[in-house]
Amino acid sequence: MSLTGMLKSKDSKSIELKRIIKSVLPKKNEFYTLSGLDAFNNQALPVSPYNKQNLKFAAITGTAIELIAKYYIGRNTKFKHKKWEARTTGLASSGLEFLQDTLTSREFNLIYEKYEERYAFIKDYVDDKSDNIDDLIISAVLSSKLENCVRSLRLPENPLLYFTEEVPKSVHDDLFSLFQGFISTFVDNDILKNTTEIDFHPIFGRLSKAVGGADADLYIDGTLYDFKTSKNRGYEWQEIAQLIGYSLFSDISSDIFELDLPGYTNEFPYKVNRIAFYRTRFNEIEYFNIEEIPLNKWQVAKSEVKGLFNIKY
Repeated sequence: MSLTGMLKSKDSKSIELKRIIKSVLPKKNEFYTLSGLDAFNNQALPVSPYNKQNLKFAAITGTAIELIAKYYIGRNTKFKHKKWEARTTGLASSGLEFLQDTLTSREFNLIYEKYEERYAFIKDYVDDKSDNIDDLIISAVLSSKLENCVRSLRLPENPLLYFTEEVPKSVHDDLFSLFQGFISTFVDNDILKNTTEIDFHPIFGRLSKAVGGADADLYIDGTLYDFKTSKNRGYEWQEIAQLIGYSLFSDISSDIFELDLPGYTNEFPYKVNRIAFYRTRFNEIEYFNIEEIPLNKWQVAKSEVKGLFNIKY
C-alpha cells in the first residue's frame, strides 16, 4: 500500500491512521496564499489552461513539471552534492530496472540508449552547460514516463514506441507554459533565494517503509511542497491529510535522524514547519503553518503514530 492508499482504505490500521491525522487536520480557512487571495478557490481561472487533447498525458505532465522545477533548482543551487541529487531525482532509474526485468534485451537496450541520450541533456542543464529548455522538456517527459511506469507496475501496450516516441507539440507547449509559471511563482517571488535546506525527494525512513511508501514532492527551508497540476482547486481532505501525515512522519523521522540510532536508515533530517500546495496551472501556492496546530494535540498525534507503527526510540 502507501500513505495515499491507507487514506482510502477501510482496514483497521488505515482507519486508525486516518483518525489520528484528522485530529490535527487544518480547516480550509486556516490556509493562506502567496497572492493573498482565498485558498482553494475553485472559481479561479488557470494561467495555464488544461488542454483536453492532453488527457492521456495528464499524469506524465504532472510528474514532468515537478522534475523540470527540480532541475532548475539544482542548476541554481551553490551546493555541488545538491546538483547531483537534482540530476538523479525521481524514479527513472527504478523504472529502468523494472523494464530490464520485464522486456526483451533488445527492447530494453533501445529504451536505455534513449534514456542515456536524454539524461545527458539533464546533466548539462543542471551543470549550467546548456540552457536548452526544449531538450529539457523532452528529457523530463521520458523520465516521467519511466517513473509513472514503475509506480503503477504496469507496462504500456507498446513499450518501445511509448518510451521512444516524439513528445506531442501540445504536451511540449503545456510544459513550457507551466515552466514559465514556475519561474513567475518561485523565482520572481524570491522563494528560491538563499536556500540552505533542500530535499528533492523527501522520504521518512522506517515510517515510509511501514506504510508501503510515503514520498513527498519537495522540501525547501522548512516548507514541504506538493505539486498539483489539476484544473481543480477545491479543498480535498485526503490531499490535506497526506501532507499532514508527511509532516507527522517527518517530525518522528527527524528525531530518529538526530539520535543516529542503529538500524534506522533513510531518515529525514529536517523539520517541516509549513505545508504548501503549489498549483502549477494557477501560479499560486496555498500554505498552512504547522505551528497553528496546538502543540499538545500535535504531540498526542505524533505519539499515536509512533504507537501505531511500533516506532521506538
